[in-house]
Amino acid sequence: MKHNNLVMWGLILTGSLLLFVVFAEYKKQALKEEPPAHLQKAMANPLDSPDLPNVLIIGDSISIGYTVAVRRLLDGKADVFRPMTNCNHSGTGVRGVKKWIGGRKWDVIHFNFGIWDTHYLHNGILVTDRSKYKTEDLKCRYTTEQYVENLSKIVAILKETDAKLIWASTTPYVSYGEDTRLLVVKNNKAARELMAREEVTVNDLYNIALANLKEWQSKDGCHFTRQGYEELARQVAPTISDALSKKARAVKPATVDGQ
Repeated sequence: MKHNNLVMWGLILTGSLLLFVVFAEYKKQALKEEPPAHLQKAMANPLDSPDLPNVLIIGDSISIGYTVAVRRLLDGKADVFRPMTNCNHSGTGVRGVKKWIGGRKWDVIHFNFGIWDTHYLHNGILVTDRSKYKTEDLKCRYTTEQYVENLSKIVAILKETDAKLIWASTTPYVSYGEDTRLLVVKNNKAARELMAREEVTVNDLYNIALANLKEWQSKDGCHFTRQGYEELARQVAPTISDALSKKARAVKPATVDGQ
């Protein structure tokens, strides 16, 4: 009887050890397969990999929405960073862009300001529902001329980084009134002309989103569904990848005697 008890306890102990080993291995694999934070959350920047080029995405909540998808598409090809904030309007950009650039060497900077620039204010306070106010009591945050002036200041600062610059046109914003929708179109046109003069690459997210608004845009008429952000990322990532390739070719050392 005593011998049988020892055998039984031995089997129980062996089984427990096996279960422990299996559980430990399962936990190890689970941790290994868990994506890093920056591939799950926009506001979690990657660790700086010295062998990879550095990309900075600057923009409002639309850019926040596609940041993670862009990182996944460029995973292993580039470290994709963003400011740990909503960059909102171009005035904020003028004041904050130097801080967002920081001291890191950037290869590509993809940037946009636009939706916040078309917001209406009442006594300096953002208005979310214009129907509650008389039109004459409201003021648009920036005129097109002021918007372009702010963008020109931002571009001048960004050019100091020697990064390849990509400006993304502002995506359609259709819930704030017809005049605002038209202002986005007008601002995009004026900004595109500025980027042409400054030789900044244009990523036309406006027309890509416009052609697919029913499928991609959320019910608020401004932001996008998960599918929408994934689709926008499929436009942003290749544009960045192409800029990285051009940057690499530009800095490639000249050959000597055909070597």
